[in-house]
Amino acid sequence: MAKRFAARAGFVSGAIAITGSCALAQEALFRSVDSDRFAAQSRDRLAQTPYTFRLREMRVLVTPSLSVEWNDNVYTADTGKKSDVIFSPQLNLNALQPLGEGNTLDLSVGIGYSKYLENDDLDRLLVTPGSALSLNMAVGPVKFNVHDRLTYTLDPTAVGAVAGTGSYGGFDNTAGLLASWEMHRLTTSLGYDFVKWLAEDSRYEYLNRSTHHALARVGVQAYPNLVVGTEATVAPTSYDDSYLNDNTSYSLGGYLDWQLTDQMHLTPRGGYSLTTFSASPVLGTPDDYGAFYFGLKLDHRPNETVAYNLSADRQIRPGVDANLTDTINTTLSATWSFIQHFPLTTAVYYEYGKQGGGGLSEIWDRFGGSISVSYEVTRSLNTSLAYGFTFRDSELADRDYTQNRLTLTLAYRL
Repeated sequence: MAKRFAARAGFVSGAIAITGSCALAQEALFRSVDSDRFAAQSRDRLAQTPYTFRLREMRVLVTPSLSVEWNDNVYTADTGKKSDVIFSPQLNLNALQPLGEGNTLDLSVGIGYSKYLENDDLDRLLVTPGSALSLNMAVGPVKFNVHDRLTYTLDPTAVGAVAGTGSYGGFDNTAGLLASWEMHRLTTSLGYDFVKWLAEDSRYEYLNRSTHHALARVGVQAYPNLVVGTEATVAPTSYDDSYLNDNTSYSLGGYLDWQLTDQMHLTPRGGYSLTTFSASPVLGTPDDYGAFYFGLKLDHRPNETVAYNLSADRQIRPGVDANLTDTINTTLSATWSFIQHFPLTTAVYYEYGKQGGGGLSEIWDRFGGSISVSYEVTRSLNTSLAYGFTFRDSELADRDYTQNRLTLTLAYRL
């Protein structure tokens, strides 16, 4: 065991710190929000979705794309940076099948491959985040969403705690059910998800885990444009390996869903999250970790030219070389439509994070931004050019980095 831990410690000292799609009770809130969003999108798209071909009532949209990216620091390194050019062909498939009145079966899949011209050890498969199979149906006043969402990503910059590596991630599969019952001004939601996370690299196999998410939410239509509610979650997580601690997380809080005006939508939420740990032969039994969490999202379109989104949240997530990460994130993004068929999108963000609770301790700051412009060449062909910048500052040596990315994308709707 000592030899095994020493090998782990040597790897952990230069490794990454969290996974982008994590498995704690608080995460059940965000996954349930995703379920609501996917269900609403499926219903809304039924009458207006473009399609490449139809099979009776099924509408299928096929969109191949190709992106070419220049990256000046593919290994997110502090020193000895390596740049590369990456070609990423991809095929996106969307299928929508009506199933009677108000019921739909929706499939969205994006699969591609990234080829690095210089650092071919980073070549990777791509499965677009949001790829999902979703069934939406209603039985009287009860709406059901049955879903299976799959993500496969190896981009280390998708996770704020990651540094010093060019590839991290794996398969994240979420399968579950969300049921919502509307009765007068009261809406009750119950949800369950089974989440399986599998590392792509054998060095990270000790992160392989299973999580059961359970959620209960009750919302009251206090005013025609305001819903006030409370929500609670519980999520036990078990690791296939015995390095990190098995744990159970709980959260309890409230939320608002407020349509302030026709152009402004506000959704704040907040509460308390508690994580308890089982014993681990390597890390022992850490103290319970309790903290207040919050989330805020504001969508506003003041006029036909400008639309912006502001989000801020605090999340407690599982770690890689420690049991937990605790992050505070803020993002401001905007779309500027000054020129027809030529929208400009900008974004800036800041993240403060720390990890601990057994294993490596670290505090970091990360900020960055992006700017992109797209052009609709024809109704079927779209092109975009994007630039992104990331700066990470850590209290630990050799875990700072800066990165610049420039990406040209062509997408054609068949």
